[in-house]
Amino acid sequence: MQRKILQGLKDNPKRFYAHLRGLQTVKAKVRQLKRNDGSTTASDEEAAAELCRAFQKVFIQEVDSSAFAAANQHAYDTTLPTPDFQILPDIVFTEHAVLMKLQKLESSKSPGPDGMHPHLLKSCASNLAKPLSDIFQKSFDTAEVPQD
Repeated sequence: MQRKILQGLKDNPKRFYAHLRGLQTVKAKVRQLKRNDGSTTASDEEAAAELCRAFQKVFIQEVDSSAFAAANQHAYDTTLPTPDFQILPDIVFTEHAVLMKLQKLESSKSPGPDGMHPHLLKSCASNLAKPLSDIFQKSFDTAEVPQD
């Protein structure tokens, strides 16, 4: 089998590298973890619980800001000065500028967080440029992002 893979290296390099990755894979399991008190875990469940505790110490837990603000309203001093925000220059999202950006999208890329495939956006660029430029402009002018 290895000889066949080597002979097909030039025609099918992916198969060769997949074979190499399969040979290099470490198949060891995490059996024991050392705890802070010096003891070790005895089972996979204990190891998973220990890892969970370690991650909880390192990562923050996000809180719903509106619920937090309502619960801690007494802690806020409304007389504090508002921060000095840098005033942005007037930016205009023209239909032409949006059209140019849409046409430069790479069709072979995967969809973004919005789920829209770049190929679709690029294909419909001439129809999307005007509504998108209006949405971008309103969003920028009002400092609000649409819900959808």
